[in-house]
Amino acid sequence: MSESLKKIPAEKLEALEETMAAFGQAAPPDWFDGSSVDEIAFSEYVLYKHPMRCIHDRLYDIDGLLSDAAVQSEILEYVRPYVKSNVAKNVEKYLNALKLAAYCPELPIQEDRIHFQNGTYFIEDRRFTPEKEFCLNRLPVRYDSEAPVPERWLKFLGELLYPEDIPTLQEFMGYTLLPSNKGQKMMIIIGNGGEGKSRIGRVLRAILGDNMNTTAIDKLSKDKFCRADQEGKLLMLDDDMKLQALDDTNILKAIITMTGIRTRPGGKPSVQTAGTTGKDAMGGIYGKDYQYAGSTAEGFRACRGKEAEGAVHREP
Repeated sequence: MSESLKKIPAEKLEALEETMAAFGQAAPPDWFDGSSVDEIAFSEYVLYKHPMRCIHDRLYDIDGLLSDAAVQSEILEYVRPYVKSNVAKNVEKYLNALKLAAYCPELPIQEDRIHFQNGTYFIEDRRFTPEKEFCLNRLPVRYDSEAPVPERWLKFLGELLYPEDIPTLQEFMGYTLLPSNKGQKMMIIIGNGGEGKSRIGRVLRAILGDNMNTTAIDKLSKDKFCRADQEGKLLMLDDDMKLQALDDTNILKAIITMTGIRTRPGGKPSVQTAGTTGKDAMGGIYGKDYQYAGSTAEGFRACRGKEAEGAVHREP
């Protein structure tokens, strides 16, 4: 019977399963022969039910990045009635087979559009469409052309920053929505403790979701695993920078200018990649002590909290 089922188109097989389920009978899946799982057929079935693509050993669906744990949970639901032993080991095996079946070359970087939860916004045309496509950086927020003016947010910025610095922050936040480093800039927010600078990071997290990483900037030059974590992200945030100067700014410059760096994904050999963040934002620096990131390096933008003291380096 299993061999016969393999000849039935997937859509008809699904209808057959629903019909038999209505009579209290479950049709055996074509990927299970009664004793073992056909990993290729199983992978094809899962991808039919839930289209996914595997890029750099990470699975994506139309809504963005999927964690391995989430996909493993989905796999378990499929195999639960048929796999009764070594479940964790087998689910891991099926996940690896699924990644092979879903392999996809790296997607093109699309700097002309923003992928929202409810569709795509094209920047040059200022046009929104509800159509969605596979991408690496779908934002977890919805586009709303009739959204009201964010009065509370603007009031907060007016209390935190000088008026001439607010456009700088807004420009940088808009910059983080795109997978581009054409601006070749990082932003530093300078101020005293308790001013509310960290709230900006929380707002960015709400907008960017998993497309943003939070870490310490000094780890970039010391920890290759940390560099790998930045791959494919739109922003890296250091919410509380240390006051010591960096020993080496080469990695930081490479990320900002996207010249390519070597990363080491967990448990795997190091690889050369150009798909890293490209944008950094720092906060929690006091007074004039922001040389930590190398104040003479190219590509820095700075905003100053109203309570901060000392000069601030500004780009023309």
